[in-house]
Amino acid sequence: MARANPRGRRTGRPVPLITSKRKTLLIMKTSRLITGLLSTALLGVAPLAVAQPAQAATENLTTTTTLEVSYGEPTVVHGEKVSITGRVTASDGNSAYKGTVTLYAQSTKDAAPVALATVPAGGYVSFPDIKPKSNTIYQAAYSGYAATTAYEDNYAASTSNGLAVGVQRKVKFTTPASGSRARSAPTTSARRSSSSASRARSTSPGAR
Repeated sequence: MARANPRGRRTGRPVPLITSKRKTLLIMKTSRLITGLLSTALLGVAPLAVAQPAQAATENLTTTTTLEVSYGEPTVVHGEKVSITGRVTASDGNSAYKGTVTLYAQSTKDAAPVALATVPAGGYVSFPDIKPKSNTIYQAAYSGYAATTAYEDNYAASTSNGLAVGVQRKVKFTTPASGSRARSAPTTSARRSSSSASRARSTSPGAR
C-alpha cells in the first residue's frame, strides 16, 4: 500500500504494520524489564528483612549459697520441728534459677553428712518440717549448671556454711499427790538427843 508524502505525492515504500505477534513480543520484553528492575530494587531491601538479632554471650558465673532458720532461734525442744531457708546468688547479683539444692544434716550421732532433701534452685528454697533428734549441723549444696544455649549462663557449684541447730531435752516436774506427807530421816543432832535421853532414864535412881 502506497502512502502520500507531505507534498501529495505517492511513494513506492509500504507502511510497516505491527502484527499481533510483534505486540506479544513487545509486551513480554516490557514485562521482563519491569521484573528485572523490581528484583534489583528488592535485593537492597532483603538483607534488612532477614537480618538475625545478635546472640547473647554466655557468661561464667560463680555462686554463693546461704542457709538460715526461717524464723525463731536455732534451738528447738526435742521432738519439735524447724524450717530452714536457703538461697543461691550468682556473681552478677541475681539468683541462680537453674540446677538443684540439696540439704545435708550431720548430728552428733552421724559419722558423715546425710542428704535429707533436694529441690530445684530458684530464688529462695525452703526445707520445712525438719525434726532434729540431737544437736545437728545443716549445709546446703548447690549443684551448679552448664548452659545449653547461648542465651543461658554457666553457674559454678557452691556449698553453704554450716548452720547449727541445738536440741534441748524435755524436763518433767512431778508434783506430790494432795494430802500425802513426805517423810524425812532424822538429823544427826536429833539422834544424839534421843540417845542422851535414853541413857539418862537408865541411870536414874528409879530405873530398875
